[in-house]
Amino acid sequence: MEKLNLNIEHLYDRGQDDYTLYNRLLHGDEVGMHYGFWEKDTESLLDAQQNENEYVKLKLNLGPNDKILDAGCGIGGVMFFLAEHYGISVTGITISSEQVKKGQKIAEQKSLQTLLKFIKQDYHKTEFSNDSFGKIYAVESADAANPVISFL
Repeated sequence: MEKLNLNIEHLYDRGQDDYTLYNRLLHGDEVGMHYGFWEKDTESLLDAQQNENEYVKLKLNLGPNDKILDAGCGIGGVMFFLAEHYGISVTGITISSEQVKKGQKIAEQKSLQTLLKFIKQDYHKTEFSNDSFGKIYAVESADAANPVISFL
């Protein structure tokens, strides 16, 4: 079978305006683009996303002194949640130049640039040393790895 060669960065970059419009229409915010966790009392997509963000913090037992990597951060939805609600510092990587620019711009607007760092890198092959981060998470991005095992 012939392998399809897609320019994924180009797809993410071109879709950035659509993501922004989608988020503003659904909940008046431009940060975050994931399905979230829907519980019995969940009333909106924003609530579902907050549920998922809380789950990430809980499962990783995140604290303010942890060195954390968001692998496939997009424009930083989970990162912004962790920084705004808990003062947690996170480095996020994405293959999209546009997502890096947008994330940095929003971090500056929210005065969170000291807590959040956006870097253009592919999580299949990063430039970080093995001991750079104590905790790593991926929200709805690791499933895009090809093959998925390459993410691990």
